[in-house]
Amino acid sequence: MDVGRQDGGALSFDGVNAVVFVNASASLNVSSAVTLEAWVYPTANQSGWRAILQRHVNAYLLHASNDAGALRPAAGGTVQRSAFCPPSVPPAAIPVNAWTHLSMT
Repeated sequence: MDVGRQDGGALSFDGVNAVVFVNASASLNVSSAVTLEAWVYPTANQSGWRAILQRHVNAYLLHASNDAGALRPAAGGTVQRSAFCPPSVPPAAIPVNAWTHLSMT
């Protein structure tokens, strides 16, 4: 686990190589429904796929940014190789230097 520093209980990531890994667990397997959510406070306008929360096998994701534009969140996932929520992207970017709540159900 390389998470940088903590600010008032929140984790602070450097945008380069800071990450938290969670070991595999049956409790993380999605069988019918899931809600992914996070509060984010971006301090720079970053583009490309910037993961907030992601699982690779029977995947689900919540990203702060994607290829559609800087700080345009994306969310989606698959279970047993079928899309349960195709990646979705909002029409506007989230602001820099402000808290934003992101969620996907």
